Amino acid sequence: IAPAESFSNAFGRALSEAGDADDTLCAITAAMKYGTGLQFFSHAHPERFFDVGMAEQHAVTFGAGLASQGLLPVVAVYSTFLQRGYDQVNHDIARMGGDVVVGIDRCGVIGEDGVSHQGIFDVSLLLPIPGITLAQGKDAAESARLLATGFATEGPYLLRYSKNTMQEQALCTEPLPVGRWERLHTGEMTVISYGDFVGEAEEARRLLELDGIAMGLVNARFLKPFDTEMMDALLAEGKPLLIYEEVAAIGGLGSLLQQYAAERDSKTPVHVLALPDRWIYHGKRRELLRRMDLDAAGLRKAVRELLGR
Repeated sequence: IAPAESFSNAFGRALSEAGDADDTLCAITAAMKYGTGLQFFSHAHPERFFDVGMAEQHAVTFGAGLASQGLLPVVAVYSTFLQRGYDQVNHDIARMGGDVVVGIDRCGVIGEDGVSHQGIFDVSLLLPIPGITLAQGKDAAESARLLATGFATEGPYLLRYSKNTMQEQALCTEPLPVGRWERLHTGEMTVISYGDFVGEAEEARRLLELDGIAMGLVNARFLKPFDTEMMDALLAEGKPLLIYEEVAAIGGLGSLLQQYAAERDSKTPVHVLALPDRWIYHGKRRELLRRMDLDAAGLRKAVRELLGR
């Protein structure tokens, strides 16, 4: 069995290796070097590593300034603290079209870091901003490919990743086509998910097989732009859709896809299973997800109810 590794360290390793090949690549953080996995980059390329202290606004604007001078800055920050630099992401990066990559660490239910650190609002904040790319990989290997995609993509590129651990994987640097999803399984209905919840959905699918139910699954690795071609195909199939995500339900990908379906007068049911509209307090992540019916067992229950089984 491969040793466990955090998404943060996988991100940091991939970034450091990219810095070996590209001397324009810079890394910036706001007093979160070890938390965001940037210790690898800082040790390998100290002259291109900048820790600006607890000043997320400055970190983002500094990244925009470096990009304007032809450098390739990567700003790494926790999801919950990105809101401090929201105005700068909006005006200094997105409105100016800057080639800045933002690594959004500790996305989703963080649990034992406490209520203030739950990374559950960034998707709702970022989706309305024009001209950005927002993505999250289902595992370390896909996250590394998405990071490489960010280096190859013009304009603001924001990559989410969680605090969770997974089996260590070889990291590939082949870019992925921007805005394209991955259809993993077909079935009586389809779950659309991204990030760590793809793994939960795979487990729910195995449980549902015991119930005689075939669950379809799509890895929606790009939240913006999302895969309109695949979404159109899913709506045309007419089978119920369930968007399953580890963020606030209000303003998440589910809200966006429901709006998309409504604008096309689609009769295909589009449901959302996401975090409730309340504060998520301290606790172990697995226990918090279980209590909110958002783990694999909760998804299994939701699919059974959706299909009337």
